[in-house]
Amino acid sequence: MIQNNTAQKNANGWLGKLSLSFANRFVNGELQRTELVDRQQQGPLTIQRPFYPEGKPCHIYLLHPPGGIVGGDKLELDIFLDHDSHLLMTMPGASKFYRSHGNIAQLKQKFTLAPNSIIEWLPQENIFFNGTNANLTTEFNLTLNSRLLGWETLCFGRPVMHEKFGQGNIKSCLTINLPDELGLDEHLKIIDGNCTPIGNYTYSATLFAYPINLAILQQVQKRFENSTVPIGATALGQLLTVRLLANDNQICQQYLHQLWALLRPLIINLPACPPRIWAT
Repeated sequence: MIQNNTAQKNANGWLGKLSLSFANRFVNGELQRTELVDRQQQGPLTIQRPFYPEGKPCHIYLLHPPGGIVGGDKLELDIFLDHDSHLLMTMPGASKFYRSHGNIAQLKQKFTLAPNSIIEWLPQENIFFNGTNANLTTEFNLTLNSRLLGWETLCFGRPVMHEKFGQGNIKSCLTINLPDELGLDEHLKIIDGNCTPIGNYTYSATLFAYPINLAILQQVQKRFENSTVPIGATALGQLLTVRLLANDNQICQQYLHQLWALLRPLIINLPACPPRIWAT
């Protein structure tokens, strides 16, 4: 069922919600592919039609037609994957958070995985303009034998415009709830433009993957042992986290894409199949 409600905007900003559910479809008893089975939409968040460049996995591109998020906007993304389904979600462009005059821009993203399902969350960077006030919350809820491979990238200021992030407040929370493990609950606060928590770098990226073992962790660490930027990998039980700081987005994306290509066969048992939007 697809339901598209009229966009709503209050005195402070847009109110947008997008809820998507995915499940496997069978024909004559044989598994065909993961399909979008329910969509509830209100406001500016939307998606392009699904792509199937590798058979079963569903590739979806998330869109925000207004082009940017301003103070007072409240956007919510809610994704549910039924058992055994496989979703790869990315974006054609960065999420831009514009300067605010006091109101807070809010973006909440929630992913719920049924047993044996797979989510690949590969968004473009979140760009915070100088003077932005924003709260970003991302939550993953995994269950028995579900798998996760993804990243998040935060960009403070606009490097291409030689604009630094000298004022504004950013609160970012990444939560990964795992079956039978503690998982991750990570918070980053940039207050009054003070970027010392990230060493005054422009880009802060976190890649995460589940489940892994010691051999996978060692492969990841070996991949960037000669890195010229601050990068490190740790394992919290079976959860891998890789943290990267940089001042160049191309370097940041290069590392993320290389690590994703390394990890995908090890965790998902599929070769890397880059979304075609990355080549445009």
